[in-house]
Amino acid sequence: MINKWALSISLILSSLSFSSANANNYWEVYVESSTTVNNNYYFSWLGCHSCLMIEQKVDLSSFKKLPLIARPDWRPAAKIQIAMQMMSIEPNVEQAFAEKLMQNELDVKNIEVMVAALVSLGVDEKTLADTLSSKELFSEIQEAVNLAKLYRVKYAPTVIVKGKYATDANSTGSIQQFSETIRELLNK
Repeated sequence: MINKWALSISLILSSLSFSSANANNYWEVYVESSTTVNNNYYFSWLGCHSCLMIEQKVDLSSFKKLPLIARPDWRPAAKIQIAMQMMSIEPNVEQAFAEKLMQNELDVKNIEVMVAALVSLGVDEKTLADTLSSKELFSEIQEAVNLAKLYRVKYAPTVIVKGKYATDANSTGSIQQFSETIRELLNK
């Protein structure tokens, strides 16, 4: 009889500790704007190796990718990230650029260095320059800044799921757990 009770208590405690471990992987966000309901956002920074690895291994197709500008010196990377999205850079060029970033071959705080790298990879220099100076790019930057402020995003990478939940790499601890947490939140 005692063994049955001990087993039952052990199972209950195990399930409680498993539930609380999962609860630590994400948190609920509370915003007062109805325009953010059901929106999925992925905040990253080109200088973040975790972000680059996650982007290669996690399905983020249902997320709007936004740059996080946690410090002023992150702005050049934000401009390049948005410009690449606006120009629909070829996946092989984007991958080659990401590899240069992962190998620390580029200074992500220096826009001229990143522009030169993209041009060397075949991106049209004039189109890139026009995109970097466009009003649309500055609107996209402002949207990213506003959304990061609204959701109080401070670290990259961070995802906002359905405008209700958030998780980041620090909370999940691994790419696999990051991916599983996203999948769980998308199904909530």
